[in-house]
Amino acid sequence: MIELSGVTVRYGGAVAVEEVSFTAPSGEVTGLIGPNGAGKSTTLRLIAGLERPSSGAVTINGLRYGDLPNPGTTIGVLLDAEWAAPSRTAREHLRWMAAAIGLPDGRVDAALELVGLQDVADRPVGGFSLGMRQRLAIAGAVLGDPPVIVLDEPVNGLDPEAIAWIRSSLRSLADEGRTVLLSSHLLTELEQTADRIVALHEGRVVADAPLSELVEPAPPGRSGLEELYFRLTSDDGAAAPVRDPASAPPPGVVRRSVAAEARKALTSRGFRAALGGALGVAVAVAVVVGVFAAVFRDASVTTAAYGAGLVGGALVAAAGALLIGLDREHGTLALTRILLPRPLLGYGAKALVAGVAGAAVGLLSAVLTALIALVTGLRSPGAEFLHLLVSVPVAGALLAALGLAVGHLVPSTTAAVGVVLGWWFLVEAIAVPAVPFGRAVAAWLPATSAQFATIGVPAHTVTWSPWVSLAILAAWTAAATSVAAWNTARS
Repeated sequence: MIELSGVTVRYGGAVAVEEVSFTAPSGEVTGLIGPNGAGKSTTLRLIAGLERPSSGAVTINGLRYGDLPNPGTTIGVLLDAEWAAPSRTAREHLRWMAAAIGLPDGRVDAALELVGLQDVADRPVGGFSLGMRQRLAIAGAVLGDPPVIVLDEPVNGLDPEAIAWIRSSLRSLADEGRTVLLSSHLLTELEQTADRIVALHEGRVVADAPLSELVEPAPPGRSGLEELYFRLTSDDGAAAPVRDPASAPPPGVVRRSVAAEARKALTSRGFRAALGGALGVAVAVAVVVGVFAAVFRDASVTTAAYGAGLVGGALVAAAGALLIGLDREHGTLALTRILLPRPLLGYGAKALVAGVAGAAVGLLSAVLTALIALVTGLRSPGAEFLHLLVSVPVAGALLAALGLAVGHLVPSTTAAVGVVLGWWFLVEAIAVPAVPFGRAVAAWLPATSAQFATIGVPAHTVTWSPWVSLAILAAWTAAATSVAAWNTARS
């Protein structure tokens, strides 16, 4: 059951919904209708835990959304069929959702078959039609076999056969005792499905009753629900559940958060491309230094790591920014908030995944650089070799987490990547050294600290060891992460 009691939402001086109270009972299909701007979207976002009421309460089976132990097994939500990264396949999209809920991958295959997408499961979502995206969103909504289903325009873009399937499936869900709430502008279709109607107009409930009590005989050419809609607004002129009764209880919320973020990262083409670029640059520079060692005075294995410390470090930080930026841009960040309504925990899980990925790329870069140095005959003292294997992975983890914080604080993905690269190659590389005492100032900044930590500190610049530079980088990362975490906790 879904219950709203005296809910009001204000955005500054504007009121989106005011004193909204209604109940969507178990065992019935409740239709939510109203013109654009009536407050339907705000109401659905309130129910899905994406908005907080200024006053009043919203409960799902007697609990506030944030108190649900595993929301994906309690409420299935479809608010936007576009909330799927276009570069991910349908199977990859549902698998990270399954990880967030704590479900086995077998449930993903069953959901794909249920909505008729099994033949295109390994195609990128970017090539899907609107109807196919809608089917994928429905599969996600029913993935956890929830007792409560909330759907916004579920038949949008579907063909007649699929619409009939949705209609019968929603009816079956309600007959099983589940709560079904759906919003739709297709009133004739809703009239064939809904048991009761809640109508919103200008942010207020103007009708809340069984359909049979509200609908009156309609004039020719109009359904009874259409006639009710125009009269109330004064403007006249799922799917079957995916069952797996033998499955084990889902893991705890921390494990689910980390698993979901790891699956999203592994299937994020942009994130992987940035990390791959960092590794490629590190190897390319190491080869150039090794082959042309005579050109580089006193070149050693740490000199060969210059690519990992400068360009590679910038790309690792950019990867961190992409990890959260693309997540937000494609709507999967909002979908994650629905499945795991603990933003701070979600950010922590994402930071952990980013850090591990950055450390892994750093370690691989260091190992390959060391091997290239040995093959090409560069000096490789044991102390420098050990320093490389420790400092580059640690710097990679810190830079990825720093980039993640920048990506969170800058609302545009393009702008966030621009901030990272601009800071690296314009501010610290050109602008700061051009001012008096600029080199000494740069030594306290993150990009320069990353370089000094990995390739050693030139004697004419500062007197401290590379480990001090690593500590400075860690301080920058901790500060940026704290601000991002604070901002996340407020949201």
